[in-house]
Amino acid sequence: LKSLIYLGATGINSIKNYMKNNKLQDSDIYIISEAVSAKPDNTNVEFLISIYDDVTDKKKDIIAKKIISGTSNKLDPILNKLLKSENQYIRVNALKTIYNIKDSALWNKVKELSQNDPSALVKKMANYYLELRKL
Repeated sequence: LKSLIYLGATGINSIKNYMKNNKLQDSDIYIISEAVSAKPDNTNVEFLISIYDDVTDKKKDIIAKKIISGTSNKLDPILNKLLKSENQYIRVNALKTIYNIKDSALWNKVKELSQNDPSALVKKMANYYLELRKL
């Protein structure tokens, strides 16, 4: 799966064909998320978003936990999706990743969450990363 992700559109089409007849397992989601985190480009990120939209909460959590190792602002679209999750821990993981990305375009979203998120934990973490960013 990692190799197919690294092949870009051709590899992703192979995975999509596989997905038509087979359900992705947790381990598949883990590997795909890890590969996208390591080699984020528009095609890979869009593919991960399409997977994210159609999986269980457990699989969404797997995606969120693997994507936090990323450091490219090309991950911004999936991170934006994670910031909208109903799960506060997924939102916190996304915040951590945004902090690790030098030139993320999502800092306005972080500021918004620091003021308006329904979760006290998310507000606290958003404020924490905003303060660290100032240093």
